[in-house]
Amino acid sequence: LVGLILAALFAATMSTADSLVLSCAAAVSRDLGGQRGASLRVSRLATLVVLLIALAIALTDNQTVFQLVLMAWGLLGCAFAPLLIVYSLGGRPTQPVAITMLLVGLGVFLGWRAAGLGSVVYEILPGMVAGLLVYPLLYRFWPQAVSEQRA
Repeated sequence: LVGLILAALFAATMSTADSLVLSCAAAVSRDLGGQRGASLRVSRLATLVVLLIALAIALTDNQTVFQLVLMAWGLLGCAFAPLLIVYSLGGRPTQPVAITMLLVGLGVFLGWRAAGLGSVVYEILPGMVAGLLVYPLLYRFWPQAVSEQRA
């Protein structure tokens, strides 16, 4: 019975990993694919590159699955939560400002984690605060870049 449960667990894990690799490769090949004839080659190359990246992460990282999931949720939160908060409060940032907010949140999260300060404060708090601060700072010092021109 234990063997059957472990087999089911590994089958579900492999199925999920396979689906994620293929969907990521499809998104990459759709973004990069230009010509119709080259799309099959681009799709295969994108699948190979995504698979190699996933394999490198799996072989070189010695974290537990739980730690990887926490990091993934933290990265998603720091990247998109500040932007969603600004949008929900009626802000209309331009694309460069939105990308800057996203990158600053990610950078602070990764920097906080690399500095080993996660035991003091969970990395998502400084990452989200930094991402949120980008909008008012740019609004104060560069207002024409923050809001889109309304027609």
